[in-house]
This record gives sequence, structure tokens and C-alpha cells, in this order.
Amino acid sequence: MCGPNHVIDLHTEEEAKHEVMRMLFTIVFYGFTNNFVKRNITNLNTPSFLWAAAKCIRHFLLTTSLHKPLQSLTAEQRPLLNLLEKRIRSVGVSQSIDLSKRKTQTALYVLHRLLDHGVAKELVVHVQCPVVLAWLLHGRGSQYVNPELKNVMGSKKANCVSKAASASADEASCSSGVETRTSEDQDDEVTPCKQLKLDSVAVKGEESGKAKLTVDPHILCQKFTPCDGPLVGACPWGQIHCLEIRQCGSDSLRVLNSALPTFFCLRSLTLHSFLIFRDSDVLACPGP
Repeated sequence: MCGPNHVIDLHTEEEAKHEVMRMLFTIVFYGFTNNFVKRNITNLNTPSFLWAAAKCIRHFLLTTSLHKPLQSLTAEQRPLLNLLEKRIRSVGVSQSIDLSKRKTQTALYVLHRLLDHGVAKELVVHVQCPVVLAWLLHGRGSQYVNPELKNVMGSKKANCVSKAASASADEASCSSGVETRTSEDQDDEVTPCKQLKLDSVAVKGEESGKAKLTVDPHILCQKFTPCDGPLVGACPWGQIHCLEIRQCGSDSLRVLNSALPTFFCLRSLTLHSFLIFRDSDVLACPGP
């Protein structure tokens, strides 16, 4: 699968199983192919294989340019999203996300389900995209509200999110450590309750050039919730304990600098960069 010149350091059969399932899940789910997949496509291209592979993987790689597979997680593959929500410990963002496009909402919803409703506490960002980094960190540990994100979400809403996340973090620190998560258990494909209403607003916004597509995760959760699904209360806020940024440019560093002073739940931070930073990049004072 990896080629003759690729060596993987695995010590147990279980480790090998997880590695194989990890590679195959990403390839099959997104519709990629290689010689191994071509030879075994009959056995791999089935819902049952994806379900079996999802039980083994711990890391989910989000590829935003392939919208259809992500959209399937909100429709016929919703049971798979429910399973991933319970199993995925680490989430990777492999491509930039354009918050001004409607298709982006699906990717944001999947991220919300894994990071907030699910058990994922590790985040790996492979790209340089400051506003998306701000969205990923917002409410998930840091109380800082990025100005650009505030403009996208609306200042009042962003401030409310920050306060709610802060209160949630305080409650978590005082609790016994048991986290209550809300998951959607509806298995059938249904039309989201608020899809038509929100889409009509989005169309009008695109025509007028005034309204904005919502990127608020809680509103998106309402949008994608099935009409006959169980009623749930307010969405929980997740916490990011481990953060890795694979391409940390000066803009991303400024976002991170502002978020870190109140990022009390962060336990591990790894930055990669080919750039040379100036003192002003590193020592810049956090914004208001």
C-alpha cells in the first residue's frame, strides 16, 4: 500500500491494523484510488467497510475541496458521522476553508460535531489560514475574539460565544472530570429542518451582497439537525488540549499570540515553519 521504499515502524498487529484502516478509510471515503484499492474495490467500496474502518481510526482528515463525501455525513452517511463523533480523538484540516462559500458550512458542521459534540481534543492544521485558525480556536479553550472572525460572525454573537465558552470551561474545571456529550442518533436520511429557510436567506444575501452566510457552529448544528431527530439543548463546547500547526506564518502566529494568554486547557503546542519571524511577530501584544 505504501510502496517498497516506505517504512512504517509498527510493533504490534493491532498497530498495523489501525494504520491500514486509517489509510484505507481516507482513500475510500474521499474517493481516491491506488493499485491496492483498484484490485480490492469490490470489498472496499461498501458502507460496511467504511463502518468497520471507522471503528479502528482515531484521526480524521478533513479535505474541504471534496464536498460530496462531507455532505454525505449529513445525509445517508449520518450514522457514520455519529460513530466518528464517538471514536475520533484527533482532527486534521488539510486545506484552506473559504468562510464566504455556502459549501463551507458542511465542513464547519463536521468540525463542530467532532470537536464539540465528540471526544476529539487534538487538532492539526496543515495550512496557513488565519481566520479559519481563529474559528477553530474560538470557544474551544481561548476566550479571545479575533477581529476578523468577529466581523464574520457578528460582534454580539462572537462575544456571547466567548462568554459561554468561558463559563463552560469554568464548569469543567470544577467538575469531577466527567464530560456530558450530546450526539445525534438519528440514522435515516432526512431533510434538515432549517435548511430551506437558511438557504433562502443565503440566496438573498448573495443577491443583495449584504447578508452573510452563518459560520456560527451552533446555528449550523440547528441547520443540519434532522426534522424528526431528538430535541437537544444548547450545543456543548469542546476543548483543544493539543494543537499542531504545520505551516505557521506570521498571520497565524498573531492569531495564536492573542489566543494563548487565556488558552488554559492547552497542554501541547507544536509549530512548524520555514519562515524567519521578526521580533514584532512574536512579541506583538494581543488585541483587545
